[in-house]
Amino acid sequence: MSPKPVYDRMLALVKKAWWTKANGVSDARGEFKLRAFYGKHRLTAELPNGQHLVREAHWERGEENNFEFNGDA
Repeated sequence: MSPKPVYDRMLALVKKAWWTKANGVSDARGEFKLRAFYGKHRLTAELPNGQHLVREAHWERGEENNFEFNGDA
């Protein structure tokens, strides 16, 4: 009942190679652009007042996939 090599390889792909993790600062227009794999993602933003906003977004093939954070939690 020990993990096989294919398990270790799949875990490495899912948690590292296919895992979207990005950090950055928005530009003068308040935009932050990134590339992400299709699927559901949790987005977190820290506003200038220190407030943290968390939203879920779903990247879909063939869509523009623009998401907006507002100051209202």
